[in-house]
Amino acid sequence: MTGRWWTRTAAAKRLGKTLDEVEALIASGDLHLESIAGDHEVISQASVEQYEREHPRPAFTPWTRDDDPEAFHDRADYTPNDEGEQLQ
Repeated sequence: MTGRWWTRTAAAKRLGKTLDEVEALIASGDLHLESIAGDHEVISQASVEQYEREHPRPAFTPWTRDDDPEAFHDRADYTPNDEGEQLQ
């Protein structure tokens, strides 16, 4: 066996998933476990990379006021003195 190997925790961190979600991916066959050194189970890097290609993460889109126009409505008239802070 050659290549890089990942623990369940490392694979979860790389994929942005919880350990339970990684276990579900293993159970469904999306990630493949291999046994090395007798009783150690690891996930191959190839398996993780294949999953990433088939299930890309959604692109980050920053929040804008257009997404929720009322989000800052209650803060529209806020000034530092509203909480007892002194203007200098």
